[in-house]
Amino acid sequence: MSALRILDNSDVEMVPAYMAPLEQIIAQDCATGTKRR
Repeated sequence: MSALRILDNSDVEMVPAYMAPLEQIIAQDCATGTKRR
């Protein structure tokens, strides 16, 4: 749920990986890859 919320707010890059749960880290990686087309 948190991961989806972060993606929805477009704050993925602001979330440090070391503080984010595994789900958020995965979501961050996917979102970043999508943004960097």
